[in-house]
Amino acid sequence: MFEGIKIRKLLASLEEANGESEERQIYKEIASYGKKAFPRLIDAFRNHQIRVYKVKALLDVMCEGDYIAEVMSLLGDSQEVVRVAAKDIITRKWKSESIPYLVENLRSSNPLLRSSAIELLLAFKNPACVPKLITMYADGDVELKRNCLNILGEIGGEGALRLMREAVNDKSLNIRITAMRILGKMKDTASIDLFIHKLLEEDPHTRKAALDAIGNIGDKRAAAPIIELLKDVDLLIRQEAMDILIRIGDATIVPNLLQLMKERDVNVRRCAVGVLNGIKDPKTIDALIEAMKDSDWWVKQIATDALAEIKGENIVRFFKAMLTDPDENLRRCSVEFFVRVPDRLALDTLITTLDDTDWWVREKAIIALGYIQDPLAIDPLYNKMDDEYVNWHIPKALGNIGGPKAIQRLVPMLGHTKKHIRIEALRAFAHMKMVEAAANNPEALKEIDEEDVKKEAIKLLKKLILKSDDETKIVIPQTLINIGGTDVRELLVLLLKDPNKDARIETLRALGELKMLEAVSAIKKCLNDPNEDDDVREEAARTLKELTGRDPQDTTIIKSVPDLIPEEGTIRSEAILVIDLCNSTGIANKYGDRFALTLTRILTDVVRPIAKKQKFQFLKSTGDGFLITFPKIENAVHFAIDVLNNIGKHNKSADETQVIQLRFAINFGETTVDAKGDRLGVATNMTFRVEGVKSSDIIPIAGGIDKEEMPLVDRIFITENAVGEANMMAGVKTRLIGLFELKGITGLHRVYELKEGGWG
Repeated sequence: MFEGIKIRKLLASLEEANGESEERQIYKEIASYGKKAFPRLIDAFRNHQIRVYKVKALLDVMCEGDYIAEVMSLLGDSQEVVRVAAKDIITRKWKSESIPYLVENLRSSNPLLRSSAIELLLAFKNPACVPKLITMYADGDVELKRNCLNILGEIGGEGALRLMREAVNDKSLNIRITAMRILGKMKDTASIDLFIHKLLEEDPHTRKAALDAIGNIGDKRAAAPIIELLKDVDLLIRQEAMDILIRIGDATIVPNLLQLMKERDVNVRRCAVGVLNGIKDPKTIDALIEAMKDSDWWVKQIATDALAEIKGENIVRFFKAMLTDPDENLRRCSVEFFVRVPDRLALDTLITTLDDTDWWVREKAIIALGYIQDPLAIDPLYNKMDDEYVNWHIPKALGNIGGPKAIQRLVPMLGHTKKHIRIEALRAFAHMKMVEAAANNPEALKEIDEEDVKKEAIKLLKKLILKSDDETKIVIPQTLINIGGTDVRELLVLLLKDPNKDARIETLRALGELKMLEAVSAIKKCLNDPNEDDDVREEAARTLKELTGRDPQDTTIIKSVPDLIPEEGTIRSEAILVIDLCNSTGIANKYGDRFALTLTRILTDVVRPIAKKQKFQFLKSTGDGFLITFPKIENAVHFAIDVLNNIGKHNKSADETQVIQLRFAINFGETTVDAKGDRLGVATNMTFRVEGVKSSDIIPIAGGIDKEEMPLVDRIFITENAVGEANMMAGVKTRLIGLFELKGITGLHRVYELKEGGWG
């Protein structure tokens, strides 16, 4: 009994220890009590009476002896922080010695103990556990078998592989699928025959697992059997079979695929030609050309795509000949081929095809001639301007060809009677970066220098902005991008005021692409105009982010002071503050998300400079508030008071929709730093709990207030960990609110309210 009291006193004295030397002495004294001290240490740890790093240091001293069984039991503890500490010391001290215990724990009835054991065995990958795992597998239930397989899969070795292959035929579907997945991951080529056999099973899950495994291994021996699955009744299996055959890329299966091309089921033929397409091997050319004769248009299309990828002079000649075939579908596929593979060898035939009876063929011929970029096609293309089915493609084709002759043909199109022709002509000039030719005087190109031409083009575009229809205005920003330079700013700002929403959106995109920082103020007006269209505001926000590097709509901040960024896992003692915007959800529901976002922005603009002034160490947005840490409690208190005062001034002149109400909580304690610098731990959680306490949660206590007196908004609450230091600050008063039970935090806790100047 007396020993227990002494141990508890020593544990309590750890928190008061003055420096590492005194701590080490206390560690030795506690360790001298042997295993009697161990449960008391763990109890103190569970109740958050000792900091994590001190627990680890004390365990290091104590566990020089035979403590492995005691530490192993902690792997099943209900508190994660205890389990983490146990895993840490096992990993550092007993990697090999722990294996028998960990393997035996796989049979435990405690799921936390089982999962911790699995985690460590997977991490250690120790071959010493293989014989025991194989023995356990033989008489285990399905869960134990799966766990054994997963661990053996990580360790590897011939013994593990043999068991895995046997498991492929286990009576449990779950085990069979697990074994196949692991063998595939291990790329066990010796299992290929097993998987091929499983492809014949009726159960679709088994066939799918076998396919996945073969796909991971990539063995060409399985290609021919997989072809049969292209006829499978399960659509997902057919698709995966296609993907795997393409991945394997075995050209020797082409004869088998050709056989499938004779199937009556068009979906099977499509799968076959899809594989031929994916293989992209010159050996497949003859098969793909044969597929061009298929009765199904989609099969022809897939074959065309495949041949377009392979290319080659013989293929080009084949499609050139097909441009005049009586079969309309063949002509369509052929002209589509030349859109994908522009080849001058087909120039004359494509020009002839401009008179094809099928408008679709004529349209694709125009596009293909544009991509070939031969000036010989300019006049034949221009002569088709009376073809109302396809003439709107001609300006773009001429723009792709380019050159003076193409410009001469394009200029008259700017005055065409049809709007879409005018628009396409303007787009063509933009594409050529020759907008200057749109100055209605193509001959002037020979007489004036580039700068004068640009000025003439800008004059014309200004007229178009003021007088053109909406569809033409939408094209103008892209044209201005191609002109470039500071001279276009005036026109773009003018377009930002255009009544047409789409024109404003295209203008914002142009300002972003031109990196026009001079236009930031004009873009901000769009963003902050409450009457502006939501799509325009969204594009304005995106453009501002592109120009300034900061998203004006993003109030999410995770920031640490560069000089104070600690390493991951560091334990810090610091003042923790949480600030919350009250009823943000209600504001969004009543006035809309835009108003709620506006309030968050106003709050952010107030918080940032004050946090910097008070030397914050870490600052993170919580969506409608912030988590901030400071070096001292007085920094946190000054911050809360200053923010509340600034927001009070804002509220005096704000209308109903922009009134901001806040809640603060201040705590002091240890935080654990994660990889992003974020602050984790009980002290942080406690601060969030205190911020959200309600009057109904109060447990009355002598000196506290009545529930009806408790403020709901514009309050600063502070914990008993921090109130002492706050009380020493001049001009600040605190009062006891009452006791609270904080979710996830052991015990009852006093919460105080803090106020500048106190209560009248």
